[in-house]
Amino acid sequence: PESLTAREHDVLRLFAAGLSGKEVAARLGLSPKTVDRRRGDVLRKLDAVSMAEAVATAYRWGLVSGRPADDDA
Repeated sequence: PESLTAREHDVLRLFAAGLSGKEVAARLGLSPKTVDRRRGDVLRKLDAVSMAEAVATAYRWGLVSGRPADDDA
């Protein structure tokens, strides 16, 4: 699979922590539209049809672990 950018990884970690798109945008200082774009990029790169599938893949591949939402607090 294609490598995720640092920002895509940030978005993925926060979605994995259960944050909504709006919460991810606020946490990262991005617009919700930008988060949607990054989310789409993550789905494409991980060959996933949903964010739940992308998150499951990310855990399986070790791209995310633990409590990622606490990392950026």
